[in-house]
Amino acid sequence: MGGRGVKVTVDTNVLVRGVVRYDLKQAAAADKVLKEASLIAVSLPCLCELVWVLRRAYGFEHPVCATAIRALLYTGNVVMNRPVLRPGLRC
Repeated sequence: MGGRGVKVTVDTNVLVRGVVRYDLKQAAAADKVLKEASLIAVSLPCLCELVWVLRRAYGFEHPVCATAIRALLYTGNVVMNRPVLRPGLRC
């Protein structure tokens, strides 16, 4: 967890850059934000949009999208509506 005490609410663009990594410079910037934050808030609409972008724009299949969501879900400094997400990830 980051030691700076920085709390951030990420948007879909940061998450997409971190997952897709199509531009290494932008991916590195997304990684920096995510690694330095002591707390990362991810809204449910942001996660829905992330899945939509991954599926529609990049052709990712459901299991890949679910893996990305699970990675966030099991990261200690990420805050999101876990009870809502868990049933949708049972696949």
